[in-house]
Formats: sequence, C-alpha cells, structure tokens
Amino acid sequence: MKKSVVLLCIVVVLGGFYFDQSKVPHQKQINQLNLTECQRLMIVAHPDDETIWGGSHLLKGHYLVVCLTNGKNEVRKNEFMKVMKQTHNQGIMFDYPDKTEGKRDRWIHVQQDIKKDVSYLVHKKDWQMVITHNPLGEYGHIHHRITSQIVSLQASNENLYYFGKYYKRKKVPAHLNEITNKDEKEKRKLTNIYASQKKVMKHLNHMMKYENWIKAKDWRSL
Repeated sequence: MKKSVVLLCIVVVLGGFYFDQSKVPHQKQINQLNLTECQRLMIVAHPDDETIWGGSHLLKGHYLVVCLTNGKNEVRKNEFMKVMKQTHNQGIMFDYPDKTEGKRDRWIHVQQDIKKDVSYLVHKKDWQMVITHNPLGEYGHIHHRITSQIVSLQASNENLYYFGKYYKRKKVPAHLNEITNKDEKEKRKLTNIYASQKKVMKHLNHMMKYENWIKAKDWRSL
C-alpha cells in the first residue's frame, strides 16, 4: 500500500512537471534552436538593447540573445537578426507587447508567461553567464526593470550579470572604464543597423563606449 502511494506521488509530481513544461508559451520555438555553440544567455526587453548595453561583448560570440518583444514587427526583427548574423550569435524573438494602442504596455497580463519562458531558457543549459538588464532598468524603463526582476529570480547569482549603470550625459564619471576604440568602432556599425531607432541611438550615444557589466551579487554594494 505504501509503495503504491509513493508511486502515485511520483507520478503526480512528474505529471505536474511535464504539464507545466507544456505550458511554456515559446517552448517549441526555443527547442528548434541549435545551442551547441551558445555558452552565454542574454535576455533583453527590446531589439537594440542587446547592442546598446552589450554590443562589444556580443562581438566575442557564443551568445544566445533572447528578445522578449517585437517578434512580429518585421522591421525590428530584420534589424535584430542582422545584428545576430554580424556578430555570429544565435537570436530568438518573442512577441510580448511593446506598445498597446500606442501606449507602452505594462505587461500586467503577460508576466506569468514571460516567467515561464525565462525559466525554461535559464534551465535549458548550464550557461557560463546569464546577462540581463540591471534592477534600475538602466534609465528606468519599466520593461527593463520587469525583465531584470524575472531573470534574477530564475538565475543563480554566481553566473548572473547585469548591464552597467546608466548615467546622464553630464554625469558620466570621469574615469569610468571604456571599451576599446576598435570595439567601439565595431559596435557603432551594429547600432547603424537599427535604422528605425535613430532617435534612441542619438539619445543614448554618450553611453555607447561603456559596458561595465556588474555581477548580480555585487550590485547591492554599488
């Protein structure tokens, strides 16, 4: 009798596991990826975030870059995928809402689905690094902040990194570490691919030479 109960419990637990897995919104799309060469996972809210906050890192390759929004926006998708091709990285885009009826969507109705996708991705492989937006959302963007919160709950602090701190144009510290001139030149070639985002690139131009990623466990000490 006891053995039967134990067996039933195991079946229920395993059944629940597989049931939950089947609910991952983009599981099929994720499973179609060849992750053999991917060692690092980057999760961003929008196409262009990966380049603005991590372009010089992407030049080193071996990344899977996951973009949560604009998967059905052909212009943004083409720009993102071109950056992936140029940097020899894998990219995947989901279609969570960026704007709804012209206003920034607050993700109230999709956060649970995003959590499922992120959890599945983070545990899909033993990643060397998991990189995402910092808790402040860089300059405070709500999608960046929510993405950071969700990824932080799923990833281990040991291999979780955040994008560097954002500074206003006139408040950039004088001795802040810069990427190399060579990397900055290559990074700006990537930003030029985002022709649809010229205003954004101009607004954040002063931050392009800085990519001081921070280990999650060191974030609070800043």
